[in-house]
Amino acid sequence: MFSDNPWGTDDSQNSFAVPTFRSSLDVPPVLSHDIPAQHHALFSEVSGGMSWATADILRQLFASAGLSDIQISEARIRRMRPLLRTILSTVNVNLEEPATMAKFSLAVSLATLAQNGLAPTLDMLEQYRDDLPELKINETAHSSELGHIKTSLDGDKLGYGSDDTTDEDEDEDFGEMESAMYGTNGQAASGKGAAVAVSAAASAAAMSRLSLEAQAKPRSGSVQAGEQRPTPESVGRNVSRAQSAKTSISDVSVLAENESPEDLEVDQWKLDKEDVTVKEAKEKGGVLFKHINYEVTSKTFASHVVRRYNDFFWISEYMVKRYPYRMLPNIPPKGFPDNRILGLTRFSNAIVRTPFLRKDRAIQAFFKSKEEFSRVIKASSFPTTPERPNIEELKAAFNFEKAQRLFASLEAVTRKIDQDEAMFRSQIIHLEKIARFSHGIGEEMYGISNATRQHNVPRESGGGPSDIPEGVRSVISSSRPRAMRVLRDNMEEVSMHFGNTSLLEKAKAEVAKSVTAEHMRRYYDVIVSLKHLISRLKDADKAPTIEKVNERIEYLRQQLGRLQNQPDTSLSSIEKINHQLKDEFDNLDGLNYEVELMQLRFYQEIRRYERTLSFLGTIYSQISQDQIKHHTLMLNAWKQALEASKSMPTNPLDYV
Repeated sequence: MFSDNPWGTDDSQNSFAVPTFRSSLDVPPVLSHDIPAQHHALFSEVSGGMSWATADILRQLFASAGLSDIQISEARIRRMRPLLRTILSTVNVNLEEPATMAKFSLAVSLATLAQNGLAPTLDMLEQYRDDLPELKINETAHSSELGHIKTSLDGDKLGYGSDDTTDEDEDEDFGEMESAMYGTNGQAASGKGAAVAVSAAASAAAMSRLSLEAQAKPRSGSVQAGEQRPTPESVGRNVSRAQSAKTSISDVSVLAENESPEDLEVDQWKLDKEDVTVKEAKEKGGVLFKHINYEVTSKTFASHVVRRYNDFFWISEYMVKRYPYRMLPNIPPKGFPDNRILGLTRFSNAIVRTPFLRKDRAIQAFFKSKEEFSRVIKASSFPTTPERPNIEELKAAFNFEKAQRLFASLEAVTRKIDQDEAMFRSQIIHLEKIARFSHGIGEEMYGISNATRQHNVPRESGGGPSDIPEGVRSVISSSRPRAMRVLRDNMEEVSMHFGNTSLLEKAKAEVAKSVTAEHMRRYYDVIVSLKHLISRLKDADKAPTIEKVNERIEYLRQQLGRLQNQPDTSLSSIEKINHQLKDEFDNLDGLNYEVELMQLRFYQEIRRYERTLSFLGTIYSQISQDQIKHHTLMLNAWKQALEASKSMPTNPLDYV
């Protein structure tokens, strides 16, 4: 049976000895000020006159202050963690390193912050240390706990309390973990749901690592008869203990820099919003090898900078490294210079529309810094490691069970996205065809207009008007009937209206190509971004790795069992396996974190993608409005051409 104290128990039967302290460990700078008098008094009371206080003394003290059941969410370890463990880790107090007066004061100060609803961090302590209240202690509980500590000290033994968890509780907890790993029938999970099952197993196993840390630090030498050994059944069983917190402190860490769990800024779904303009600079960059520069102007950042294509490409790769499980804008390929400016404009606007990207330091520097961006990169320390948001905050913001189910149906989602991509690709192709056909019709209408304008006066036989002498031409003109003159005037008007229809057809082609199709392409880019995200998620599949880690854990547990059955086994061998098991559980923690992050981010991005459907109304409304406007103007042009045609003389006798 192991103690529920995460720092272990001392099963030594030897007389109590004063521990040694490592001088290389200095007190944090926050303790450079004077230690409060009440901390001196409290230290003297709980330490029994000693010059140090053990981790158990602090545990008992904090229990009397009502802090023993508090769990906090800490980004560094990526899961819930007992408050006491966080504080002792901060002040570096453990079995080998008990608390000096300075460390005791620091620990009490951090506990006071937690008791007042503040994050127990050194930064927070630095902010409030001059106004810090006293630690509130329940006197009855404090007297009881203090008596327990003194009894332990008087008995020349380090007391770490008792474990209230029974063998039946541990067996039940271990059964829950096995059920998560292998299913209710004890068979290994398989198929697309295996990733979810493995994730649940990793989560349970990760919490069970607390039981390893609860083991006593073994002494060197051989195991003597009658001493208690760690058994393989006791390794990894305390699953539910980490889930029994009554209170949590959520402000210890934030989700990510400047980010809320789900940013609902409406403008991010307005794909037609133009914030950034990109145009080719007049002067090329480079000394020996010239390259094209681009002038980038942003309304949001109120900036005008010069960038080259490599700078855009660096930002694209940075976003993939920093936010691998998010939908990201697509950069145009370098090999298509004719469409590059349009592609870079689309890429830049997509970045600025996205809230979490717009708040990123590197991206802000890209749009705002006047310096060459390559120099900005060298001079700055932009993070290139993947984001590490707080999983508990994400779970609080989204329905984690739905996220798991959605991630388990990744293939079905992929098929749906493929259908969306095919539909919009087809629409873009048809719009481009309409643009080409409309432009062709406009060219043909211009040909009709031009021919009508050139030949609106019938030529005399034997040559054109230039072949007729001026005097003869005036005689011919004066001798023509009035109907000929009216015909000529109306032919000129018909030619003008045909020219108008030509311009309207070409305008329709331009709108279809540059506006309507562009809106379609922006929506299509969102679909492609989601496909790229799905591809990254599949490449980052953790299920095989988790399975291997679980196999190594089972192998180490079996090794531990064999060593336990050997009476001459040294505790150093058991300690080595315990360390290996702890490393594997840490590895499992990290893998489980990645799986949960992938599930939650995918769920979040699917929600963002579905909200993009709101832009479809804008697309099809734009198409309809453009067509109505075009056909209204076209109808007016044809009506005017009809009126001019009706004004032409229709009586054949009027022409002679």
